[in-house]
Amino acid sequence: MSSLLNNIALIGKHSDDFTSELKKAGFTPVEFNSASELLADSDNLQVIALTGSDHGLTDKAAISKLLDGGKILIAFEPGIEYLTALHAATRTPVDLTAIKPTSERPLMVHKENGVDVLTLPPKVKTGFNVPDGKFRPVRKMAVRDEDTVYDIPDQGNGYEFSYRSAQIVERIRRAMDAVNGTSTETRAAAAGEVHGLEPGNDVAFYKKVQVRIPAEYSIKTLAFTWEGNINIPTNDVNEIQVYQTEWQMSIYVYATDANPIGQTADTYEGTIYTYIVHDGVHGRKLGSPGRNTNNNNNADLPEVIRNWEFYFIDILGYSLQDTSGFLTKVTQQPDDNIFEHRDNSFIYNISQEQRMILFKASQKQTWEFDANYQKPCAWNRFQMHRDMSNFDDARYVLSYNDLYDVWTDPEFEGKQWHNPGVFDDDENRIKTLPDDNIPISGLTVYSSKVGKAKLNLEFDYVPRGFDYQTLVIRRAIAAGVIGLYVDDFVLDLTWDE
Repeated sequence: MSSLLNNIALIGKHSDDFTSELKKAGFTPVEFNSASELLADSDNLQVIALTGSDHGLTDKAAISKLLDGGKILIAFEPGIEYLTALHAATRTPVDLTAIKPTSERPLMVHKENGVDVLTLPPKVKTGFNVPDGKFRPVRKMAVRDEDTVYDIPDQGNGYEFSYRSAQIVERIRRAMDAVNGTSTETRAAAAGEVHGLEPGNDVAFYKKVQVRIPAEYSIKTLAFTWEGNINIPTNDVNEIQVYQTEWQMSIYVYATDANPIGQTADTYEGTIYTYIVHDGVHGRKLGSPGRNTNNNNNADLPEVIRNWEFYFIDILGYSLQDTSGFLTKVTQQPDDNIFEHRDNSFIYNISQEQRMILFKASQKQTWEFDANYQKPCAWNRFQMHRDMSNFDDARYVLSYNDLYDVWTDPEFEGKQWHNPGVFDDDENRIKTLPDDNIPISGLTVYSSKVGKAKLNLEFDYVPRGFDYQTLVIRRAIAAGVIGLYVDDFVLDLTWDE
């Protein structure tokens, strides 16, 4: 057989596209007929991809051994027996039996430094209105030095969510790099960051998991063309804007004050605390086209005769909605009312400390644990807002606030965006806007009783473009609201051992 790092086990029927992408990436697919056959040769494998429910990989102990041995499990449309065994093996605070992996949204599980990592590709929606009214795909036109703003008629759009086989294979490669210690993506701690949420090994009734929600979205539409048209479809790979979302949540769950085994929400006398640390980044995919193109292949031409993509994210938000009504929010940070505006940056701080009564691993003795999480956060020309239609939901919004303020004028009815706004009349160009590389940071803390809580996870953003139609006409146009969401996410705040 080839080297372990190149072998990927396939159980069940996989698509030709998936196996082809594996081979393109240098992997060697190795087919197995059953779990018993695979387990006998698992030393020569690092990745196991399975489909369906006829494979027989339904034993908790076998799955635990695979994960502890550095294996990466990826499941396409698995049966409930596999998900039940996987949940029992990992004992994560995310109920894996509630997740519904598909051929396009597989569930990937592996361990990094002893911590279970779940990768959950989201679903996507477009053409909707975010309830807070701040996410608006406006199409506006203004005349230089005038205050009146006009609506541009909607001419449709052409956007495409992408989680194809190539992206799945890329996620596999990245997981392998992390497991093998060769990843270059490890984030260094921020200056002043304190991460004191781990109670150590001598503890009972504590769960932890890291959840990753990756997405890649292609916009196959030009915002403007040099001829004056808007929303024009394109298949030119040099013009298609590709945005990537890497939303990561580290979830810590503590049962405090009382033993939760066998208890219900009505009988449990303690309190369950759930800490969710948000991390990650949203921005343009590395290597994808830049912010504007020029069909005449002359970069020296004025910007008034260039094509423009939807190239600037000026508002994004990520949210947790407790649809079960089971959770009570303790805190959501950073606090949008406490910040410093310095050198074009909005500077915040996350600071949470809590003393808890936890049980030792013997389940007989208690001890005091001081949970502590501190992190300074700063966004270049983006301001943080905590937008809550329901107090127990958690919603973080980052909105651009410099040459214009999209939070206070989401409809672009005012003149700030165009007069002078983003337009440099002396140079006949669009002013420099921040790069689409927006960090994700936040902390959500819930309290509850023993039980399960269904959460809807959502990440929304609006790509926007600006353009001169002539030297006196200014235009702003948005690509609609792009929404990424997970609606099969359930917190399992129970213990049976």
